[in-house]
Amino acid sequence: MLRDRISMNDGWRFYEGEIDGVRNRWGWGKSGSWNQGPESADFDDSTWRRVELPHDFVIESTPYEYSVQEFGSDNAIPEMDTVRNIHTTAGSFKKDVGWYRKHFFVDASDLGRRIYIAFDGVYRDSIVYVNNFFVGRHQSGYTPFEYDISDFLNYGGDNVIVVYVDAGKAEGWFYEGGGIYRNVWLYKTAQVHVRDVFVKAVPKPEENLQESEEVSAELDIAVEISSCEYVMGEGEKINFVKNDSSAVGVTADYSLEIMINSQEGTSVKHTVYDLKNINYGVTKYNLRSNISRAKLWDTENPFMYTAEIRLYKDGEVIDRCSQEFGVRSIYFDADEGFMLNGRKVKLNGVCCHQNHGGVGSAMTGEIYHYRLLKLKEMGVNSYRTSHYCPAPELLSWCDRLGLLVMDETRLLSSAEEDLNQLEAVVRMGRNHPSVIMYSIGNEEAQSELIAQGGYIAKTMINHVRAVDDSRPVTMGLLLYDLQKRRKLDTVEEIAHIGTVLDVCGFNYHHLRWQEYKDKHPAQPLICTEASTIKGSRGCYERDDENCLLELSMMETVEEQSEYVDKDYMSGAFLWTGFDYYGEPTPFAWPAVSSQFGLMDLSGNAKDGYYYFRALYRKEPLIHIACSWNGTEGEKKDVVVFTNCSQAELFVNGRSLGKRTRSRYGYLCWKAVSYETGKLIAVGDGGTARDERVTCGAAEKIKLWLEHGENDIIIVNAAIVDERGNTVQNADCELNFLAVLDEAKENSEQKYVRVSCDSDTGMSAELKVSDFEMSLNAGVDWKLFSEVRLLGTSSGWAADHVLPQSNRRKSFRGLAQAIFKLC
Repeated sequence: MLRDRISMNDGWRFYEGEIDGVRNRWGWGKSGSWNQGPESADFDDSTWRRVELPHDFVIESTPYEYSVQEFGSDNAIPEMDTVRNIHTTAGSFKKDVGWYRKHFFVDASDLGRRIYIAFDGVYRDSIVYVNNFFVGRHQSGYTPFEYDISDFLNYGGDNVIVVYVDAGKAEGWFYEGGGIYRNVWLYKTAQVHVRDVFVKAVPKPEENLQESEEVSAELDIAVEISSCEYVMGEGEKINFVKNDSSAVGVTADYSLEIMINSQEGTSVKHTVYDLKNINYGVTKYNLRSNISRAKLWDTENPFMYTAEIRLYKDGEVIDRCSQEFGVRSIYFDADEGFMLNGRKVKLNGVCCHQNHGGVGSAMTGEIYHYRLLKLKEMGVNSYRTSHYCPAPELLSWCDRLGLLVMDETRLLSSAEEDLNQLEAVVRMGRNHPSVIMYSIGNEEAQSELIAQGGYIAKTMINHVRAVDDSRPVTMGLLLYDLQKRRKLDTVEEIAHIGTVLDVCGFNYHHLRWQEYKDKHPAQPLICTEASTIKGSRGCYERDDENCLLELSMMETVEEQSEYVDKDYMSGAFLWTGFDYYGEPTPFAWPAVSSQFGLMDLSGNAKDGYYYFRALYRKEPLIHIACSWNGTEGEKKDVVVFTNCSQAELFVNGRSLGKRTRSRYGYLCWKAVSYETGKLIAVGDGGTARDERVTCGAAEKIKLWLEHGENDIIIVNAAIVDERGNTVQNADCELNFLAVLDEAKENSEQKYVRVSCDSDTGMSAELKVSDFEMSLNAGVDWKLFSEVRLLGTSSGWAADHVLPQSNRRKSFRGLAQAIFKLC
């Protein structure tokens, strides 16, 4: 039998908290003796809650206030002076330990195969048991890991896996969630199988990449073969016992067949390699191939290839796997910045944390896809996985969407554990053409100013090179002394670490980039973290009591954009693409989420989104960053973001004059007198237009399918007046429900009926069929029997209602619900 890959996401039981009682007296003393307590196979978990993965149990808790000053002067962050402790920076949610248990069956015919359990991510410090046996412990809450559980299984019978997680401790200063928040897989392979494949595909040096759609490409294919059989060499024998050991395998002939197929289904290369010296453990092979007429992977046309790999033993196929890759050329130039396939590409990037309104860190691949599509709409072409190993689905979607990735590890450290985590990051990222660089740290202000920081960075870079030598290394340096709370006297204070990086990265401090460039003209530079225009969605006055932030940072962003646009700067990654749980600065409690994002927790665009969309995209755009409700005669400053050269503002048809835009600036009409009616902005005589109207009373709820893909349905709701305008000042509590129904005219067709009613008497209903799902991917809805609510959100930073609640108060007229078909 060939390799199987089985999802293990269903059928788990969960319990939060430590469990008292008799524990395993012999657990560490005797093999297979974890037979007491929740680790044991016979433990009664019938009262535990049923859960489906991915699962974040921290987001299920009610936030609570804890205001003790725990940050000292040596680790306080100036921009977060209002935040006193890690509890607040993490979103004020309860952090705890948790237990997961699952029963599963393994067929008797699988005896003799290798069975692996693979976790894409568990937060954190997880311990795994199978059938009373301790299997392994993994500290990181972000890197993937797997265990060979073949020897611990009951073949042809029931098996129990137990996972203990400790989410009470922190790896970062932001919201991190807790539990098995990514996918889990069961792999079944032959005793000898392919463990890992790395396809390094680059155009031949003599190719003119800008003038040809097809190029010749060289493929370096690194293959690792894992064997659980020990084989004696020819002529060798065991001489320390009378008879040959039954544990010694028989020699065999192995070969590897690699077929390269394009995303169009065309076979472009077929090669067979003889493999020598396979024995117990991992044997590595470096193979070479080529594609004579390869299509390049690019941001505009992210063309993918697949290496189909078959392992043969004595002429019989014993294992089969595949690896996707792309052909492209990357280069960072000290004077011209980043070059993709020979052309200059300015990196218009964002930093993003891995959580979304209502679901926390338990983001499915469909939710990742939804968020990336929103970023693409804005004109973003690059993504920083701040500040840890990303989910596999994120990188796969970046490959398909043509987004460039800065792939980041959690910590600047050369300790063995942290180097192992770094290697996991690189191994997962190295086959993805979207990944163009690795980052070995972020704002390591405690160590980047001392000599040890440089030593550590050099070791980490060498470690990256040993696993993948095809991408440069950077990190986000902070030009600030955190311990002494001072700006650096000179950029040379970080030169000992900055100069060992392939590309020197800076977080903020754009006025000092030129200073570093003048001293190190041969080094490429990038802004690893940059300021955005901050504010609560739809808010234009600060309200500390309700944690509402006014529109701000426009002047800083305008000045910063000019520096980012310099030829030698490779680009910038904005902080952040989306609001996220935790880091509520400039507020503390009762705020539980940030407001740095260009979109809110639910993916709704905020005003700052349109400044950067106008900057990044070519089509004419104009956006009014102002509401048009108020008191007659009230004075309003009307801010306009546009990429048109000139804009004109009208109130009820009366022109308030034209303004000419600077390259990176925004426009503002000061002290405009409010009057009921319509506010219109027109760019370049009509090439772009935006308007705000005085809203009427809230009349109804509008529902629409925001994103539908596979078994995930994202529905947005708006409170609107009789003309369909969103009413931002009439928020009310909404109640979301969804059921799976059969169409009356066709009993075989199913649809999801989403209903939403308010505490003010309004209601709405939306029907979603499988045909209406934009990205169904052939999922058969007839297999589903119910709809489960994953979570709701509104984007309000001080919202304390449980994210998985079906009741949600709208914020500035909007709310969102995420459902899953089961």
